[in-house]
Amino acid sequence: MRACLLAAILVGCSSTPGAIDARPRIDAGLDAALDAAPPARATEDLPDDAPGAYQIHVLYVVPADRTPAAPLDTDGSIRRSVAAFDAWFAAQTGGPRLRFDTAGGVLDVTYVKLDPPYAERALAEGTVGAPAGPDYLRDRLEALLAPRFAEPHKMYLVYWDGLSFRHCGGAPLPPLLHGHMPSLQVGGLFASSFLTADAGAGATQLAVYSLANLPLGAAPFDATLGSEAVRVIAVGADTLTLAAPLAAAHPAGEPLQAATTIPDCRANAFSPDGHTLAYWEFSGAHEILHTLGIAPPEAADYAPPPVAPGHLAATGPDGTADLMYQGTANWGCLEFPPATAPATSACRLDSGHRNYFAVTGRTVSVDLAASVFLEPTPAGAVAPLGW
Repeated sequence: MRACLLAAILVGCSSTPGAIDARPRIDAGLDAALDAAPPARATEDLPDDAPGAYQIHVLYVVPADRTPAAPLDTDGSIRRSVAAFDAWFAAQTGGPRLRFDTAGGVLDVTYVKLDPPYAERALAEGTVGAPAGPDYLRDRLEALLAPRFAEPHKMYLVYWDGLSFRHCGGAPLPPLLHGHMPSLQVGGLFASSFLTADAGAGATQLAVYSLANLPLGAAPFDATLGSEAVRVIAVGADTLTLAAPLAAAHPAGEPLQAATTIPDCRANAFSPDGHTLAYWEFSGAHEILHTLGIAPPEAADYAPPPVAPGHLAATGPDGTADLMYQGTANWGCLEFPPATAPATSACRLDSGHRNYFAVTGRTVSVDLAASVFLEPTPAGAVAPLGW
């Protein structure tokens, strides 16, 4: 499977300048509000255009000990990304869109900087391979954010611009797991671990986070510890042996990353213009649908274990190009040319109506076509399981 896919149950990027003005939202969707004027930063949820309606509110969350070089809220990256997958979604459904929280016609993005002691590396230690309550990064973030962001009719799409090991995204999947906050871990690292104890200059043995949770591969391999190049010659359960002594001291929490061609989450692209599609657009849509309970286990093409719950196998008419596919092949939603328009994207949203959208000929526990999060709200709309 192509690297940087969404993993387990769930699943620094640059972009061209741009932003949002305050024109009203029109039928063309969120992209109608894109303009050259820079957006203002908001640190609170602004007054809603659709108060009381089920809607998706966007949070841009950064750790206390990191200042992003290109903040994704004020440089327009998040707003362009959401506008692009909003347009793709409407093209797939034939009109209905996901309802996003807007204020004055503009996508409402709330900036949150977590206070100490919730520092970047402390949160990033929630690195287990599958959700596990307070020890899982997405769950940790929801526990920290829920006191401020817990309106019962809102889903909160979190862009976490801090460290994450192993995953680029995560989401609760009802009825297995409950929560209102899918997350996109835009600062995620792959093929990596971190020191669990200080390592002095001259050390050849390193104590690292459980390699059962963060597999680095078989030794020998080249790696970097902070900015120092090292070579690992032996791997234990929670230790590494180096070929040569460290040239400098390194503190506990320092990331160790194996040399690899797999791109980190931060290398994945955002839509450059709010119209064409890139990695984070499909990642965002994928995690939102998980939080709605998709794909349901009754889906005709539901993937059996060991594929993580909530995904489809390649047996349906869309194969690997379905938004909810996961398996051994490359995810088709990532196989796009540099500038993919919503209407011509290879990625599909259950076009055969077999699994989770306007399903025909079978009963499923969750059908996206009946979701209260759609705009316009369908007749007889239902909330996600557990809401």
